[in-house]
Amino acid sequence: MKQLEELSVSFRGATYPLIRGVSLCPDTDLAVLDPLLADIEVVQLLTLDPRNGKKITEQEFANRLEALLHKVSKLEKRPLISVDGSMTLDIASNSVAQGANIVVSGSALFKDNQLESNLANWRARLAI
Repeated sequence: MKQLEELSVSFRGATYPLIRGVSLCPDTDLAVLDPLLADIEVVQLLTLDPRNGKKITEQEFANRLEALLHKVSKLEKRPLISVDGSMTLDIASNSVAQGANIVVSGSALFKDNQLESNLANWRARLAI
């Protein structure tokens, strides 16, 4: 595959780098990444399976994230690690502490119709 610098996409008159990634359901074996890791820039781990709504425990997710981080630590070109899926502030905070680069959250930020205060709370806890 071509390197990231060689790939781009035009959108609304501007050119952007193309970033390749993969999102893994909680029950997907991390070994599926082995042939892909040299050619992707982002790996996203899901806490929640979008096919059936099943969520793994926080400890199972932490263990899975640790295994992924160990796997990519050996690479010369490490992908960004993203976490998503029924995100809570505790899971986000623990994931960032473990080494996740990106936290995706939707409904948790809008909880109780308090977007501004929730964002402030998340930013303070995640030190962003």
